[in-house]
Amino acid sequence: MRYVTALVAWSLVGSSSRASEEQRSREQCEAEARDWLYDVKQWSPPGYHCICLWPVNSIGTTELYVWLWKGGHKEAKPSSWSLDGNVSVATFRKQLQKRASMKKQKRWSFLPWALLDTSGDEIKHLKGKSGVAMVFEGGRWVWPGILEGFKRNILVAGSNLTMTTLTLNPLAFTIDSFLPSNDAKHIINMARPQLKPAAVVLADGSTDKGSDLGEARSCSEAWMDRNNDAVLQSVGHRTADLTRAPLELQEDFRVLQYRPGQQFVEHTDYYEVDDFQSQPTILRELQNGRNWLVTVYLYLSTVKKGGQTYFPSTYGKPLPSATGVCTGPSVKPKRGRALMFYSLHPDASTNPSSMHGGCKVEKGVKYTINIWTFNQAPVGSNLSRLEL
Repeated sequence: MRYVTALVAWSLVGSSSRASEEQRSREQCEAEARDWLYDVKQWSPPGYHCICLWPVNSIGTTELYVWLWKGGHKEAKPSSWSLDGNVSVATFRKQLQKRASMKKQKRWSFLPWALLDTSGDEIKHLKGKSGVAMVFEGGRWVWPGILEGFKRNILVAGSNLTMTTLTLNPLAFTIDSFLPSNDAKHIINMARPQLKPAAVVLADGSTDKGSDLGEARSCSEAWMDRNNDAVLQSVGHRTADLTRAPLELQEDFRVLQYRPGQQFVEHTDYYEVDDFQSQPTILRELQNGRNWLVTVYLYLSTVKKGGQTYFPSTYGKPLPSATGVCTGPSVKPKRGRALMFYSLHPDASTNPSSMHGGCKVEKGVKYTINIWTFNQAPVGSNLSRLEL
């Protein structure tokens, strides 16, 4: 009888211990998730979901507990379930896809939706996994903005930096001291001999000609191949580290020079397929949902007055009636500062609120470098998979 009582007592203690372990793990994971959940449902972008994983050891087995915040915001009550700790990632992905109400996309056969940890690494197995993970339906990492003014400490190429959320729609961030001053000066000196009037890609049926284009975009440009210079290679790697997208998806760099009176009126960086039906070269580039995912805009000089980068249509607001009106949230040119903004939502759909422009420079000379990153490689390339 004493033996049976001892067994019952041991079982109760074990059950209590497991419950306590589960509670502690859940609370720790929930606390960590707060930095990855949007405060307001309205501004949580489409195609983003946040999950918590915590394993609980039982007698001879391990259970994996899951919380899912569908839509990745704090207003959502998380759905929860548990599964065998040895479950395959393939099985878990099927469960997530169903519970998050993710609609299957044709493009997933080319670039599947992404399940990533907070370091941006793909989750390939679940054994021993714990903590926060995120789902991006478009297949690429997109930094969650959380709320305007939110500051996140990030590690980029071994440097501790602070990333501040500028706006939530579009998702835009600033990072000061991203580029060393000497590197900025080196790039300017390299680009100067190659500068020429900047070109503009026009959509089908555009009536903008001659002087109109000159007024819309009056800066000079120089295209730079990062493979031809060690500093540019370093910039490329730092940018890939920041965006958590493969280096190979970056376009050649474009250095811009704006002198007093020069500007670039509002425009988007992404392409709308319907606008280029008579331009086969561009259409080939956009097959299977390929488009510009994110722009990293590096300021190579500090401008004394004017030259801000502005966003006139944040949160879906209509554009000003006149072009070139410098309005909306803006970023001042400061040497070494980076402005990062997304043209695509986490589900890979285009975002018209990413419309932006460059205010007229009033005093000083503005030098910048554009680093565009595609969401995937061209058709026929083997660079489209996430593990790159």
